[in-house]
Amino acid sequence: MTRFGTVAILVAAVLLCVGQSLYFEWKSDDAYIAFVYARNWVAGHGLVFNIGERVEGYTCFLWVALCALGELLGADIAQWSTALGIASAVGTIFVTWRLAQDLAPRESRTSAVFAGLLVGTYPGVVWWAPSGMETMLFTFLVTAAIWRHVRDGARSVAAPVLLALASLTRPEGWLLGPLLCLDALRLDPWKHGRRYTAIYAGIFAPYYAWRCWYYGYPLPNTFYAKVGHSQEQVWRGAQYVRRFLGAGGGAVLALPALVLLRSMGRRLMVVYAFLAMYFVYVVVVGGDVFNLYRFLVPIVPTLVALCLAGFLLFTADRRHGRPGRTSVAAWVFAILLTANYAWLYSYLPGSLQSATAGRTMMRGPCPDLAQSIGPNDTIASAGIGILKFCTGARVIDMLGLTDEHIAHRVMPNMGRGIQGHEKYDADYVFAQRPKVLVMPRADVVQSLEVKPWWLDLPAYHEIWQHPVLAQEYVAETVGYRRKDVPPLVPAQIGR
Repeated sequence: MTRFGTVAILVAAVLLCVGQSLYFEWKSDDAYIAFVYARNWVAGHGLVFNIGERVEGYTCFLWVALCALGELLGADIAQWSTALGIASAVGTIFVTWRLAQDLAPRESRTSAVFAGLLVGTYPGVVWWAPSGMETMLFTFLVTAAIWRHVRDGARSVAAPVLLALASLTRPEGWLLGPLLCLDALRLDPWKHGRRYTAIYAGIFAPYYAWRCWYYGYPLPNTFYAKVGHSQEQVWRGAQYVRRFLGAGGGAVLALPALVLLRSMGRRLMVVYAFLAMYFVYVVVVGGDVFNLYRFLVPIVPTLVALCLAGFLLFTADRRHGRPGRTSVAAWVFAILLTANYAWLYSYLPGSLQSATAGRTMMRGPCPDLAQSIGPNDTIASAGIGILKFCTGARVIDMLGLTDEHIAHRVMPNMGRGIQGHEKYDADYVFAQRPKVLVMPRADVVQSLEVKPWWLDLPAYHEIWQHPVLAQEYVAETVGYRRKDVPPLVPAQIGR
């Protein structure tokens, strides 16, 4: 393939990625949780959701820090997050290409550019890039760290820095960091391996010590809110991985990648070990509730690079050193793989419609609540990000993401419900006498022929059946308000 062809494919990958990301531009309610932490940090209140409550209701410190930078610079934080996410996706395209290039046979390295194209058009990438969440930043850092480690081994300075940044972005980075440090020590146990480990530890260890001191727990509060220890949870996680391997194209990616294991076993053993650990981790925590395999998107670029390199190695004409056959093979591979996961695109319009409806539902009460709720008042809700962002009031998270008590409550039957929506405590919520419960009303939900899962949560049912609701609360357009406070202006939730 000519240099012009390589540049053309890279430009096409970037344009397709950016164009689709902007078309599907949306914001998760969870993204606004990070925005609130960033805003409170810049305002001098500390890294907190509710002022005065040190609860680590996020799993993305570096992402929160970057959002805080945008807030400090006066940027619109939602648009700033979109730019960060798309920039991370574009960076992932390039590092995936370079990883595949370093792994591919010498005579077919120009065909490695198709790895960038496959990542730039992967549905999970173009969906999560503009979501306001840290998924693509973490994906970029993990892929870049693996690339530099595979390329330079223990001598790399960039790899441990990227590893530390990945570990500051998501807890899953805590799996990769120590693993690659151990591999660096295996490759060069003295000078370079020790330097590699010292760089990683020098960045990550102070952060981890600070967060344990600041929040008081070894893991983020969200982990305690979402993860239990039941067989049902593991089974749910196994089904999540199974669907990815089948419908998400994971098996098609994984099988050709095994070709490299035979020819580059010692060099790539640590990468395969990480992928295996990552899949086990996702199974153990029970998968994820969001669409398009958010938990597994971070390893897709590495799988793509391994897969394409393995395919090129299998089809290479090493006897004569001719790249033509591998170029054709790369085109065939790209088409087949794209066809395999193209059906995921059919989920994007529905996902966008659902996300838009959810955002509209949560934004609906905002103008009237902002006028009616004072800084000392309390709101309770299961969707907390947008509400907190637009009102500034104290918000009780009924599901425990930003609430220490609910997150650490031991619940029966963990793993049988919807991941991340299984912990609740109506007694605790009512004991704090929230002024408003922003949630679906029982009569409205019962009147629906089809009940979306996010309108029919167990947490809502416990609230509806609690005697305090009938004794002290009255129906409102936003859900329920205490009888001893003035009525709110109707907010028209469904508009």
